Amino acid sequence: MTRELLFTSSFEPQFASHMGWSADGLEGSRPLALSDLPGFEILLGETTFTSYDSLGYPITGKQAFALSVLWSHPQLALANRLASRSDYIGQIESFFAGLYTPPTPDPSDSDRIDAIALVKIDPPLLRKTGTRSVVAVRGEYTFTIL
Repeated sequence: MTRELLFTSSFEPQFASHMGWSADGLEGSRPLALSDLPGFEILLGETTFTSYDSLGYPITGKQAFALSVLWSHPQLALANRLASRSDYIGQIESFFAGLYTPPTPDPSDSDRIDAIALVKIDPPLLRKTGTRSVVAVRGEYTFTIL
């Protein structure tokens, strides 16, 4: 299994269970129905290799990812929206702080997920007439190639 598939197949169900939501594809040609919200999406980013063996093959690295959490709310309710955002950020931070469990190493698989880290959370975008909001999180996971 590739490390990307190994990561997403372990992260998504654990995060869904922690938040009580489904992993929805938030990007698409049509908007999500309100019944699909709240939901989240994970998008993988750049991979950086951090160490190499004596032959020059990579053995450790990290890969960036973006986690988007989307929820619906009434218009003009900025205080409620910010309170919900604060609650979601607290849940996200607790998940990154130790609730995520990397998959058990498989002897037949050359990749191992070591850990995840929270890199940053983007500031809120407050549109008074908006009915949906996003918490945009940047993270990374570290891996070892055995």
